[in-house]
Amino acid sequence: MDLLINALNKSKILKLKNSTELLKALCCDPKNPDCLERTCAACAGRVPEYTEFSNDVLVTYYEWKRVVKEITTGKGNVKKQQMTSKEKETGEPLKLIPKKQVVKAVEEADVVEREKKIPKDLKTFKGTLSVHQVIWDKYHKWTTMRSISCFLCDAGEICHHGKHLGFIDSKTTVPDSTHLDDYDVVIP
Repeated sequence: MDLLINALNKSKILKLKNSTELLKALCCDPKNPDCLERTCAACAGRVPEYTEFSNDVLVTYYEWKRVVKEITTGKGNVKKQQMTSKEKETGEPLKLIPKKQVVKAVEEADVVEREKKIPKDLKTFKGTLSVHQVIWDKYHKWTTMRSISCFLCDAGEICHHGKHLGFIDSKTTVPDSTHLDDYDVVIP
């Protein structure tokens, strides 16, 4: 959302600069779930303040998108990897101006459920703050840590391009991996 608001601000359409300012403009109480879900009687009809513009002049903005790409590893294997990438988009300003933005609250049960999937005995290692990419495959014993993203080398092997930081033995920390998908998970 911030990427879109920033693009509309740079195009001099919205005076707001980020999602925090948008939230303050649309909600009378940003901590009240009714305001966030736009069901509050006092602020349900609020819209962000914008300037006059031509809808014929397209706005270029960026958007984070989750994509699954097939890659060929150094060993010639074809694998699917889930990635999040920043994609360039364009659109008519009238369609891009947030009119009735709904903010959904995350239930505590969802957070607890995901937290339970994190192994309790994960070991830290020297260079943890240098990790840029984490690759894990349920069929390999090792979680692979890299300093820069590499999509040519497999999970569980040392990067041949000099980006390897280390391994974590994931089979001992994640004994039940049946609930996970069949593709590698990449966290850029």
